[in-house]
Amino acid sequence: MSSDVIGVRLTRNAPVLFVDGNQLALAPGDAVMVELSDDGTEVEASVVIGTGQMLNASIGKLAGRVLRAV
Repeated sequence: MSSDVIGVRLTRNAPVLFVDGNQLALAPGDAVMVELSDDGTEVEASVVIGTGQMLNASIGKLAGRVLRAV
């Protein structure tokens, strides 16, 4: 698992989505713009699992990638 994978939520109680952190140093609570893989939509999300916090996990395909911090 890459240390570049982070977890984000689109809303407070939404499920955690795992995305490519795009080599940014991100911490829980940071706001980011994410491009979703399925349709290319750009959405604002909140980081809940920051850069380097991921342990080994089998998450399959990433849900998208971070475009920039907000």
